[in-house]
Amino acid sequence: MELAFSAVQTVFAALQCSQLRNLLSVSGYKSELESLDSTVDNVGDLGLDLLVRELREKLKRKYLLVLDDLWTENHGDWLKLKGYLVGLGERGNKIVVTTRSNGTTIAVGSNNPYMLKALSHKNSWNLFERVVGKEQANHNDLVEIGKNIIKKCANVPLAIKVMGTLLHGQPVDKWQSIQRSRLAEIKNDGNDIIPILKFSYYHLLPSLKSCFTYCAMFPKDFRIQKEQLISLWMAHGYVEPLDGGQIIEEAAEEHFQILARRCFFQEFERSGMEETLTFKVHDLMHDVAQQASGKDIVISDSTTMDLDKKTRHVYDSAPYDRTIGFITATTAKIRSYAQSGGHFGDVQFPVRALLENWRSVRVLDLSRLNITDLPNAIGDLLHLRWLNLDGNAKLNELPESLTKLINLQTLFVRGCYKLEEFPEDFSKLINLRTLYVPYEGNYGLRCMPLGMEKMACLTRLNKFVLGHRKSTMKGEVRLEDLRLPRNLRGSLKILIRPYYKHSKEYGGGGGYLCNTKYLKSVSIECPWKAYGRERMGDDEDDNVLEDLQPHSNLKELAIKHYPRLTIPQWAREDGLATSLPNLVKIRLDLCFGLKELPWLGKLQHLKTLKLYALMNLEYMESKARDTNIDGSSDGAATSSMAVEIFFPSLENLELIQLQKLKGWWRGQRLPLFPRLSQVRIEECRNLRSIPVGPAVETLILMYSGIMGGTSSNDCGNSGSDNPKIKEIRTSNLRFLKSLPMVAFQGLTKMMIFSDYYVQSLLEVEEVFRGCSSSLQFLQVDACFELRCVSRGLQHLTALESLELVCLPRVVELPKGMRYLTALQSLKIDGLAGLEDLPEWMPWRCLAQCLRSLELCYLPKVVELPRGMRHLTALQSLKIVRLPGLKEVPQSIACLPSLHSLEIWDCEDFKSVPEALGSLTSLKIY
Repeated sequence: MELAFSAVQTVFAALQCSQLRNLLSVSGYKSELESLDSTVDNVGDLGLDLLVRELREKLKRKYLLVLDDLWTENHGDWLKLKGYLVGLGERGNKIVVTTRSNGTTIAVGSNNPYMLKALSHKNSWNLFERVVGKEQANHNDLVEIGKNIIKKCANVPLAIKVMGTLLHGQPVDKWQSIQRSRLAEIKNDGNDIIPILKFSYYHLLPSLKSCFTYCAMFPKDFRIQKEQLISLWMAHGYVEPLDGGQIIEEAAEEHFQILARRCFFQEFERSGMEETLTFKVHDLMHDVAQQASGKDIVISDSTTMDLDKKTRHVYDSAPYDRTIGFITATTAKIRSYAQSGGHFGDVQFPVRALLENWRSVRVLDLSRLNITDLPNAIGDLLHLRWLNLDGNAKLNELPESLTKLINLQTLFVRGCYKLEEFPEDFSKLINLRTLYVPYEGNYGLRCMPLGMEKMACLTRLNKFVLGHRKSTMKGEVRLEDLRLPRNLRGSLKILIRPYYKHSKEYGGGGGYLCNTKYLKSVSIECPWKAYGRERMGDDEDDNVLEDLQPHSNLKELAIKHYPRLTIPQWAREDGLATSLPNLVKIRLDLCFGLKELPWLGKLQHLKTLKLYALMNLEYMESKARDTNIDGSSDGAATSSMAVEIFFPSLENLELIQLQKLKGWWRGQRLPLFPRLSQVRIEECRNLRSIPVGPAVETLILMYSGIMGGTSSNDCGNSGSDNPKIKEIRTSNLRFLKSLPMVAFQGLTKMMIFSDYYVQSLLEVEEVFRGCSSSLQFLQVDACFELRCVSRGLQHLTALESLELVCLPRVVELPKGMRYLTALQSLKIDGLAGLEDLPEWMPWRCLAQCLRSLELCYLPKVVELPRGMRHLTALQSLKIVRLPGLKEVPQSIACLPSLHSLEIWDCEDFKSVPEALGSLTSLKIY
């Protein structure tokens, strides 16, 4: 019964997974799944019969259920579970079981299990070469040893990767030592891979062993945040510097990189606005960590109230009601408590009981528990080093007793948007290393605590808020008390709150960022401006920027939503090239006071420049230069044909909503951008020229006023310096004709979107000739005046995908499509003027090449083209918004390669033909 209850709970948990939710939504489950949320939240309150009843109610259609990595050798338990599951949904449902245990295979009663085979010897060696390095693997003294080690790995990929990373860069004697080891040869049973993984674990340094073993704290398949895990390692003192000059954060980063290289971690992803790096621990590696940790680490569902006396670290995945008794009854000396979070029931989480019972705790996760009041007893946890209060949106203050936690290293209060101030003596937390604070729009923190410059250990701070305290009547702040800790690293956002008033009445002298030499990225924002709010102290805006001059080591600078910004003194003329010479990325957004930017062009290392909504910017510089970038005189500079080198290292340029921008400087000449590879220009309606330099590969030109006439010389190109563009997205086809035709010889992707002037693709036939042998993807979308697409496409002999979308005036479609011998995908969408779809299409010519076809929004089409029966290579057919279509013809049985058929929003559609039964690999949506 326990197995059945656990499995059905797992099904509910899986249905909460966003990826599975999206997948099932395709089959029409969206509304049903949305109604599951309330049921899943209360799953712990339901018995097994109620759980199954709920599942039957929600899953009324066919489903495929995968029970991954099942472990049970009790046939009776399996029969009970199967009895519950097979009754769900319609007939034809399937259950797939994966396991690493032969006993489970017997218990399930599979007569013909599919046994996953190992790699061939050749593929095993190829994998080993990639991991170790081809040169080292094929060294005369190592080849035979490597092959013997591969035999011990039984051609199992994970074992080969783990052993390969262990051997990478090691001398011959290390290889020989591993070869002589008593490690038993692995059999084909996947469970026997554990000895190899343990072997790699045993060769770790002690500090690395502790760090890896702690990963058993998290459930299998749990996505772990890298920065959070590193801070947990430091909280427990697991990290030891690997050389004398490392600070603890650098040592922790090196520990993580070593474990990642040795394949202890996998599936790395960056997600969220801050692009947080997350990863997983392989299931087998997780088994190794669990075995190594023994009883020290427990993942509990709180079904038992007793923990072993040796248990020190607990991950609690229990439903809300059972957590109370678990915490109240446990008397073990817990060092870590983490939980799955999201408890929002009527029963309050037992914070007080936890604080009273677990006085030795070092790591405490109280995130997303709907906590409204943090007890003063938090100050009694003198050993506490890591505290997570994220997501407690109703928590409006932190107790003064928090400042007694002198050992605290990490504090997370993100998502605590009612928290306006920190305790007055917050700077007493002199060992704090990581602080993540709340701030969202006009909500959250009013200002930072005083005396933060005393917190010398603080290295990670996500946001620094400039504002005022409730007790400060005039809204003024002693700026000399707001100096930042000098050891801050990484990125920092400085947020200036509404009604903040910059005052120098108390002195201070500015330079509040000059001592932060380790910061790589700074963003200065006034986010309330996005909501149309005004603030006090606008006359002092310039002084704020003057006092926030960053350190010269800074790599990235962003100034956002700062309407009154003008050029600060330290950035005027050559000032920025002198004060911030190492900048590689700049973003300026909604800075209406800027009319020119003469302080950018001389930055030698700048690679990315993004300008958004600078409504008064007319030119980058007020006048053309008479000297080269290095400052030397050049007689040719006065010539009309001279080319000025501008932004010598710039690679990525984005200009968006610059309504007054006319050019780079006053005058006729255009500068040369020698390394510029990506150009994005949108809504710059007065701009008359764009920088298409010799390195440009991606060009996006949307809703801008460039009407053509730009010559190659105007672009700063000549001869072999012409650009080799690979991707174009434009709403201005006429501009393309102004570029040299050789620029399109390598073009692979073209998207024409919202060109309100073009009437025929004949206007760019020469462009199509230029990319005839390279263009693979072409989209024409929302060109409402376009009437003819019949000319030019015949030149595109390499075209693989063609999309014609929302072209309501088109009356003539391409007769020359018979020449498109490489076409693999065709999308026809929104051709509302098309009278007779079956007649125009040369289907026979596409029979051997077309792989994908999409017909979308064809209001006058009532039947599918008869010629479609010739598309014997067609694999995917999608039909969307054909309101007059009633059926799919029987001739669809002539498409033997078809494996995907999607039909959406066809109001009059009634049935599919019986002939679909002959297409055995077909999936219908």
